[in-house]
Amino acid sequence: MELKPQDTLLVLKYWSLKLDGGESSVRSISEAIGISPGEVSKGAKRLMTAHLAVERSGKVFAETGALLEWLCYGIRYAYPQESVGYGRGIATS
Repeated sequence: MELKPQDTLLVLKYWSLKLDGGESSVRSISEAIGISPGEVSKGAKRLMTAHLAVERSGKVFAETGALLEWLCYGIRYAYPQESVGYGRGIATS
């Protein structure tokens, strides 16, 4: 499974809930970040597959070490900048 850009926002939300001790229900998370409950559930599964989150006693928690590594080094490799080379452009005199 390939991570989507919204999964980074989702794992950051799980991390902030871990720090605050807030409720991590699918409905409350979907309302907080503005995506559908189905996408929250699918995103949580993608995050667990990528080992950025774990499920303990029915709740999803962010793995802090993996999250920090992902934010520092992984994002630029997962969503690379595409360079297409030189284009025709506008002729100069």
